[in-house]
Amino acid sequence: MISRGIEIRATDVHKVYNIDTNVRVNKAHSDVILGDHIWIAANVTISKNVSIADGCIIAAGAFVNKPVTIPNCMVAGTPAKIIRQHVRWER
Repeated sequence: MISRGIEIRATDVHKVYNIDTNVRVNKAHSDVILGDHIWIAANVTISKNVSIADGCIIAAGAFVNKPVTIPNCMVAGTPAKIIRQHVRWER
C-alpha cells in the first residue's frame, strides 16, 4: 500500500568526484526493491540502493537511505531506523 507524496529515487543526479583522481565516488544508479505487503505512508522518500523486506511499515515522513532487511518491522525518522519489530498490518 502506497500513500501520497512518495518519492522513490533510483539514481543520484548530483555527481561527486575525488579531487585527486577525478573518479566519480557516488554510483549513478542503484536498484530500489520493494517487498510484498509493505505499507509506505505519506511523504516518504526512498533513496537509491534500498530494499524493503516483506511486511514492513514505513512511517509518514521517513527518509529511507539504507536497506530494511528485517521483515515485519516498522521504520521511522530521518534517516529511517527500526522502531518496532514483529508487527503486521492490514487495511
